[in-house]
Amino acid sequence: MTQAAKSINLLQFETNTFCNAECTFCMHKHMTRKGSMPLHKTIDLLYHLAPQAREICPFGMQEPMLDPNLSQVLANCKLFNPRVNTCIYTNMSVYPEDHIKKIFRAGLLDKLVISFYGVDKETYNLLQPPLNYEQTIANIKRIVKYKHQLRWNTPRIFLEVLITPETTPKIAEFTRKWEKIVDKVGYSPLNTWNGTVKVDYDLMERFLGKSAQRVPCFRPFTQLNVHFDGSATMCCMDYNDEYVLGNVFDDWDVWRNSQKLQEIRRLHAGGKWDEISLCRECSAWRYNFPSEWVKVCLNKPLPAVSVAKQ
Repeated sequence: MTQAAKSINLLQFETNTFCNAECTFCMHKHMTRKGSMPLHKTIDLLYHLAPQAREICPFGMQEPMLDPNLSQVLANCKLFNPRVNTCIYTNMSVYPEDHIKKIFRAGLLDKLVISFYGVDKETYNLLQPPLNYEQTIANIKRIVKYKHQLRWNTPRIFLEVLITPETTPKIAEFTRKWEKIVDKVGYSPLNTWNGTVKVDYDLMERFLGKSAQRVPCFRPFTQLNVHFDGSATMCCMDYNDEYVLGNVFDDWDVWRNSQKLQEIRRLHAGGKWDEISLCRECSAWRYNFPSEWVKVCLNKPLPAVSVAKQ
């Protein structure tokens, strides 16, 4: 199979590249591309692509709570596709009250994922400088309280903690505390960012398990990632436009028409992901189990593919 799914499972795009954190594990500081997508172009993007998507995440290499147009962006997601699920990832270090009230009261957001990567003040300051630990905790509790005041089920509020040697000794205690406050506490693996960051795989697998074999990545077949200038990339790990598949403002159907993307799908389907530099050292496959590939991409038994050595 080298064809895309009938619909885009996830449309992920960035409205800008602004972030107030300097997370030690993030490649934001190494980005050579910086800028923002004008609101009228964002609306144009959503007009054409939102009807094809099942889930939309207006978030890339950025902090979405800093976007002055956040509520308008989410409103247009729902305007052009009332059934679509919306999601944002935030460090929750700021609390834009007006936006939050508009988003919550209008039911514009289905899932809010908070990247809170320290189990205590020490690890938080280590991993997410220069954010304020106490202020972030206050903001998280405030947004949870506001949701409860509205007595609404959405957005579902998730708290994600990063699996690192510094966080794991206290992660059980952290989880017990926060699962009483938010809807769910999840664990996020430390990514290699294409081999740039060293990862303790034994530690990751202790908390997340490991796929028994490497199978084709479902992302090129089911997801569309768009940067602020309209560049479509093969996945969210391509932070510096290493594999530009085309530009959505030149071709709204780039997800199906891009010859580069077709070739990437062909290589993955044939088990030849090592021929793609962006995929060769990627560690995401370790936590994406074969059932995801079967369910999302094939809907039939696993193909016989060669497993690349890791």
